[in-house]
Amino acid sequence: MCFYFIQVLIKNVFIDQLRKKERYETLVFFYLQL
Repeated sequence: MCFYFIQVLIKNVFIDQLRKKERYETLVFFYLQL
């Protein structure tokens, strides 16, 4: 549960970064990390 909560927070940070950078490239990078 705790780990999942941390993942959600990290995803929120990634989403904020997506708005500032190229969306598709960052999404691919994120999926590769999974």
